[in-house]
Amino acid sequence: MNHMSHHSPLLSKDEEQMVKDYIVLSILLTVLDHEIERLPNMKLKLLPLYIKQLHCIQQQIIKDLTSIKAMLRKIGIKIYEQSRTENGIQVAYVCRGYHHSFEMLWRLLKAEVVIKMSSYLHVPKER
Repeated sequence: MNHMSHHSPLLSKDEEQMVKDYIVLSILLTVLDHEIERLPNMKLKLLPLYIKQLHCIQQQIIKDLTSIKAMLRKIGIKIYEQSRTENGIQVAYVCRGYHHSFEMLWRLLKAEVVIKMSSYLHVPKER
């Protein structure tokens, strides 16, 4: 990564990816909460195992979110608002003293959530 990026009010590609990962993981955590709540209504023989696995994944996501948040803080980036809109999630953040915002569209978020969850489940990417 370019050392100049630490002084720039703009995000480097790596920093931009960290912010997006943070948003995607936050959404994934919410999705998992809803999925876990709905699972007990299903008549599955291995249900306790599925729920336990999803709880383990939740714990890993929380660790990953904590790690990303610490890295962002270290380089002077703070996400201070995430709000749902009709089209997606509006994100507001401060980068080294400068305020920025962007929107992640629902279809992009959904695809990213599926990719992240696939990696937590160790499901190979489709070709």
